[in-house]
Amino acid sequence: MKSHELLKIYENLPFSTQLLNFIDTHNDFEDSLKISAYPRFRFIPIIILSYPPNIQDEVIGMFYFDTEEKIFKQDYVVNVDFAHKKFVSYSRMSKDSHETEFVKGIDTFFNKYGKWDGQKGEFYCRNNGTRPWMHHYLGIEDLPDEIQDSGKKLLSKIWKKCELL
Repeated sequence: MKSHELLKIYENLPFSTQLLNFIDTHNDFEDSLKISAYPRFRFIPIIILSYPPNIQDEVIGMFYFDTEEKIFKQDYVVNVDFAHKKFVSYSRMSKDSHETEFVKGIDTFFNKYGKWDGQKGEFYCRNNGTRPWMHHYLGIEDLPDEIQDSGKKLLSKIWKKCELL
């Protein structure tokens, strides 16, 4: 059973009804999302939709701030065939976990969506060599000095507005 606090957060998410219903009925899928680890991961209400070339899927990028590591992170969720019936979460998996129908490893994501026409593409790629699954996570301190304070203020306002504080 979800906590009252988590249910309130889900009510405020900018997700489709189909995705919210899918989350509600697939525990492994829900557990793979960073939002389920609230309050460690604080959702930033920005959703990025993208459409990989030559594949009918829709990629939904969800952004979070990791309050322990003090860096930004992301969930990749795929709306399979853009049908709003089946969703797959791609995340970093522990050594003890196994892929399921609805939860796959991030390597699987990059192998499937990071190339097209049989060649390695640049649609989704990893550019950070320090952690192979990390590709763009920056902490507030990595932002240019002149926008760090305004970035902190903006995040605070967003979370207050979304009743996440």
